Amino acid sequence: MDDPTFFPKEISSICNPKLEGGDMIGMKDGGTMDKARLWPNGIIPFKIRLDLLPEEELIFRAMRHIEARTCIRFKPRTNEKDYVHILRGMGCFSYIGKRRKGGVQPLSIGQGCEYFGTVVHELLHAVGFHHEQNRKDRDKYVKILWQNIKPEFKNQFNKLNNKYFPQFFPFDYHSIMLYGSFTFSKDRKSPTMIAKSSKVNRILPEVFRKTSMSIIDAKRVRRLYNCDRNRPKTKLYKITEFYA
Repeated sequence: MDDPTFFPKEISSICNPKLEGGDMIGMKDGGTMDKARLWPNGIIPFKIRLDLLPEEELIFRAMRHIEARTCIRFKPRTNEKDYVHILRGMGCFSYIGKRRKGGVQPLSIGQGCEYFGTVVHELLHAVGFHHEQNRKDRDKYVKILWQNIKPEFKNQFNKLNNKYFPQFFPFDYHSIMLYGSFTFSKDRKSPTMIAKSSKVNRILPEVFRKTSMSIIDAKRVRRLYNCDRNRPKTKLYKITEFYA
């Protein structure tokens, strides 16, 4: 991490595998209801570390996937103060939305995170979204099997109140923001979360196996950023060969 705009405390935090929400930084510091955490006009400046060169096509494809379904635009950073620095850290993680304090914020695509679904998942955290299983009403839809969760990761299944996670749409079993049934399992064989509905498979697919945002995922982004009314006038940015 050679970016001088990273603060010492920040570095120690993002190197800690016990992040709030597993892959979310600043989970308690606002969320999708906090307008200060939204990116102005839905434009997210970014730069990519050179060591992620092998994953550039994957990252760009994930960005285009989100752009095609919403009014979010990923813009290679020039001199913007607030931007996302995509790097290879310890695991997969991101801030929820734009940092309240502004400045650079990390988004890590570390070893084991090189999957399309995982990259889209982390980018949507940066857009401003929490995990689906953190919804206050989640117990109506999924059963958390606490006894099967690694103790140090039980906080990743905490519920958030509506201040941080507005319930504009129904619980979405198909959301790319919903953990799979074996995420953080003690033995990788015992499920940590299963669906209650008889209309879907009780065993939920892991994020890395997912190939698309759900219809509701896209609707949430469009509502949060008022896309139907405020479609950005900017066309898609060229997002190749922009590295830190």
